[in-house]
Amino acid sequence: MKKVIPYALLTLSMFFLFNAIRIFLESRSLYVVDVLLFIVFLVCSLKFRKQ
Repeated sequence: MKKVIPYALLTLSMFFLFNAIRIFLESRSLYVVDVLLFIVFLVCSLKFRKQ
């Protein structure tokens, strides 16, 4: 259970960070940004699970 808590916090912080970036960029290439952020999130989650 102790490993789940930092993962949840990481997910929440990344979610807020992504929203801040999307608000900052507004309508500028939102689709590309979403895809890039999704890939980054996948890579980070995979690295976290391997540890």
